[in-house]
Amino acid sequence: MKRYILLVPVISILASCGSEEKKTETPSPESAFVGTWATECISASASSFLKTTMVFNSDKTSTIELAGYSDSECSNKTFLSSSKYTFSVTGDGEQGSKVVQTTLTEIKSTYFEDSVIAVLNSTNQCESGTWTKGVETNCTNKKINSTSSTDEDAVQKAGNKSEALLKIEGTKLTSVTSKAVFTRK
Repeated sequence: MKRYILLVPVISILASCGSEEKKTETPSPESAFVGTWATECISASASSFLKTTMVFNSDKTSTIELAGYSDSECSNKTFLSSSKYTFSVTGDGEQGSKVVQTTLTEIKSTYFEDSVIAVLNSTNQCESGTWTKGVETNCTNKKINSTSSTDEDAVQKAGNKSEALLKIEGTKLTSVTSKAVFTRK
Protein backbone atom coordinates (compact mmCIF):
# COMPACT_ATOMS: atom_id res chain seq x y z
CA MET A 1 0.00 0.00 0.00
CA LYS A 2 2.85 2.40 0.77
CA ARG A 3 4.19 2.02 -2.76
CA TYR A 4 0.98 3.32 -4.27
CA ILE A 5 0.77 6.26 -1.89
CA LEU A 6 4.29 7.41 -2.87
CA LEU A 7 3.57 7.09 -6.59
CA VAL A 8 0.50 9.36 -6.49
CA PRO A 9 2.48 12.51 -5.47
CA VAL A 10 5.25 11.68 -8.00
CA ILE A 11 2.71 11.21 -10.82
CA SER A 12 0.95 14.45 -9.85
CA ILE A 13 4.22 16.40 -9.96
CA LEU A 14 5.22 14.91 -13.33
CA ALA A 15 1.79 15.56 -14.79
CA SER A 16 1.84 19.21 -13.72
CA CYS A 17 5.22 19.79 -15.40
CA GLY A 18 3.81 19.08 -18.83
CA SER A 19 0.53 20.91 -18.41
CA GLU A 20 1.88 24.42 -18.16
CA GLU A 21 -0.78 26.88 -19.22
CA LYS A 22 0.09 28.57 -22.52
CA LYS A 23 -0.46 32.29 -22.54
CA THR A 24 -1.47 33.91 -25.78
CA GLU A 25 -0.61 37.56 -26.19
CA THR A 26 -3.30 39.83 -27.48
CA PRO A 27 -1.90 41.86 -30.38
CA SER A 28 -1.62 45.58 -29.71
CA PRO A 29 -3.81 47.94 -31.75
CA GLU A 30 -0.60 49.26 -33.32
CA SER A 31 0.32 45.84 -34.78
CA ALA A 32 -2.25 46.22 -37.58
CA PHE A 33 -0.24 49.17 -38.94
CA VAL A 34 3.20 47.49 -38.85
CA GLY A 35 4.73 47.36 -42.31
CA THR A 36 5.46 49.62 -45.26
CA TRP A 37 2.66 51.61 -46.91
CA ALA A 38 3.08 53.83 -49.98
CA THR A 39 0.98 56.04 -52.22
CA GLU A 40 1.12 55.90 -55.98
CA CYS A 41 2.89 58.74 -57.79
CA ILE A 42 0.36 61.59 -57.63
CA SER A 43 0.24 64.96 -59.36
CA ALA A 44 0.71 67.98 -57.10
CA SER A 45 0.80 70.44 -60.04
CA ALA A 46 1.51 70.39 -63.76
CA SER A 47 5.24 69.77 -63.20
CA SER A 48 5.38 68.42 -59.66
CA PHE A 49 4.59 64.90 -58.46
CA LEU A 50 4.64 63.35 -54.99
CA LYS A 51 4.98 59.94 -53.42
CA THR A 52 4.62 59.26 -49.70
CA THR A 53 5.89 56.18 -47.91
CA MET A 54 5.05 55.32 -44.30
CA VAL A 55 6.87 52.62 -42.36
CA PHE A 56 5.37 51.51 -39.04
CA ASN A 57 7.64 49.34 -36.88
CA SER A 58 6.71 46.88 -34.15
CA ASP A 59 8.62 48.98 -31.58
CA LYS A 60 6.02 51.76 -32.16
CA THR A 61 8.37 53.96 -34.18
CA SER A 62 7.55 55.13 -37.67
CA THR A 63 9.09 56.97 -40.58
CA ILE A 64 7.18 59.04 -43.09
CA GLU A 65 9.00 59.99 -46.28
CA LEU A 66 7.59 62.56 -48.69
CA ALA A 67 9.43 62.61 -52.00
CA GLY A 68 8.96 65.17 -54.76
CA TYR A 69 9.55 64.42 -58.43
CA SER A 70 9.59 66.36 -61.70
CA ASP A 71 8.02 63.54 -63.74
CA SER A 72 4.79 61.55 -63.62
CA GLU A 73 6.66 58.23 -63.26
CA CYS A 74 8.25 59.51 -60.02
CA SER A 75 11.76 58.68 -61.20
CA ASN A 76 13.45 62.13 -61.20
CA LYS A 77 13.58 63.06 -57.50
CA THR A 78 13.67 66.75 -56.62
CA PHE A 79 13.46 66.48 -52.81
CA LEU A 80 13.06 64.05 -49.95
CA SER A 81 11.71 64.91 -46.52
CA SER A 82 12.00 62.20 -43.87
CA SER A 83 10.25 62.46 -40.51
CA LYS A 84 10.61 59.99 -37.66
CA TYR A 85 7.96 59.51 -34.99
CA THR A 86 6.78 57.36 -32.17
CA PHE A 87 3.15 56.35 -32.63
CA SER A 88 0.24 54.86 -30.75
CA VAL A 89 -3.37 54.03 -31.48
CA THR A 90 -5.35 56.08 -28.98
CA GLY A 91 -8.91 55.12 -29.89
CA ASP A 92 -11.58 54.54 -32.49
CA GLY A 93 -12.45 57.24 -34.99
CA GLU A 94 -15.16 57.79 -37.57
CA GLN A 95 -15.93 55.41 -40.43
CA GLY A 96 -14.14 52.48 -38.78
CA SER A 97 -10.85 54.34 -38.53
CA LYS A 98 -8.34 54.42 -35.70
CA VAL A 99 -6.99 57.56 -34.07
CA VAL A 100 -3.22 57.39 -34.47
CA GLN A 101 -1.20 59.83 -32.39
CA THR A 102 2.35 60.58 -33.48
CA THR A 103 5.16 62.37 -31.68
CA LEU A 104 7.92 63.85 -33.85
CA THR A 105 11.44 62.72 -32.99
CA GLU A 106 13.38 63.87 -36.07
CA ILE A 107 12.94 65.57 -39.43
CA LYS A 108 15.51 65.73 -42.22
CA SER A 109 15.39 67.08 -45.77
CA THR A 110 17.42 66.55 -48.93
CA TYR A 111 17.12 68.57 -52.15
CA PHE A 112 18.42 67.64 -55.58
CA GLU A 113 18.08 70.84 -57.67
CA ASP A 114 20.68 73.61 -57.76
CA SER A 115 18.05 76.37 -58.08
CA VAL A 116 16.30 75.14 -54.94
CA ILE A 117 19.59 74.89 -53.01
CA ALA A 118 20.27 78.56 -53.76
CA VAL A 119 16.85 79.57 -52.37
CA LEU A 120 17.27 77.39 -49.26
CA ASN A 121 20.64 78.96 -48.52
CA SER A 122 19.42 82.53 -49.12
CA THR A 123 16.40 82.05 -46.82
CA ASN A 124 18.37 80.18 -44.17
CA GLN A 125 15.96 77.24 -44.34
CA CYS A 126 16.19 75.09 -41.17
CA GLU A 127 18.68 77.65 -39.80
CA SER A 128 21.25 76.49 -42.35
CA GLY A 129 22.91 78.57 -45.02
CA THR A 130 25.06 75.64 -46.13
CA TRP A 131 22.63 73.40 -47.99
CA THR A 132 24.33 71.10 -50.51
CA LYS A 133 22.66 69.28 -53.39
CA GLY A 134 21.91 65.66 -52.46
CA VAL A 135 23.07 66.05 -48.83
CA GLU A 136 20.60 65.48 -45.99
CA THR A 137 20.09 68.38 -43.54
CA ASN A 138 18.65 67.90 -40.06
CA CYS A 139 15.74 70.30 -39.50
CA THR A 140 14.69 69.03 -36.07
CA ASN A 141 14.10 71.87 -33.55
CA LYS A 142 14.96 74.53 -36.14
CA LYS A 143 13.01 77.41 -37.65
CA ILE A 144 11.56 76.63 -41.04
CA ASN A 145 13.17 79.75 -42.54
CA SER A 146 14.48 83.13 -41.49
CA THR A 147 11.44 84.97 -42.84
CA SER A 148 8.93 82.92 -40.88
CA SER A 149 7.51 84.29 -37.68
CA THR A 150 9.11 83.55 -34.34
CA ASP A 151 5.91 81.68 -33.52
CA GLU A 152 6.45 78.19 -32.09
CA ASP A 153 4.58 76.73 -35.08
CA ALA A 154 7.48 77.80 -37.30
CA VAL A 155 9.76 75.35 -35.48
CA GLN A 156 9.69 71.63 -36.24
CA LYS A 157 10.23 70.55 -32.65
CA ALA A 158 10.92 67.07 -31.42
CA GLY A 159 8.01 66.19 -29.17
CA ASN A 160 5.38 67.90 -31.33
CA LYS A 161 2.26 65.73 -31.34
CA SER A 162 -0.32 65.25 -34.05
CA GLU A 163 -3.23 62.93 -34.73
CA ALA A 164 -4.56 61.27 -37.85
CA LEU A 165 -7.58 59.14 -38.59
CA LEU A 166 -6.34 56.05 -40.45
CA LYS A 167 -8.43 53.18 -41.74
CA ILE A 168 -7.12 49.79 -42.90
CA GLU A 169 -9.12 47.69 -45.35
CA GLY A 170 -7.20 44.69 -46.63
CA THR A 171 -4.00 45.98 -48.23
CA LYS A 172 -5.20 49.61 -48.27
CA LEU A 173 -4.63 52.23 -45.60
CA THR A 174 -6.61 55.45 -46.02
CA SER A 175 -6.20 58.75 -44.27
CA VAL A 176 -9.80 59.72 -43.48
CA THR A 177 -8.79 63.39 -43.25
CA SER A 178 -6.64 63.84 -46.38
CA LYS A 179 -8.21 60.98 -48.40
CA ALA A 180 -4.69 59.74 -49.29
CA VAL A 181 -4.66 56.03 -50.07
CA PHE A 182 -1.63 53.88 -49.26
CA THR A 183 -0.99 50.30 -50.37
CA ARG A 184 0.85 47.77 -48.21
CA LYS A 185 4.19 46.94 -49.84
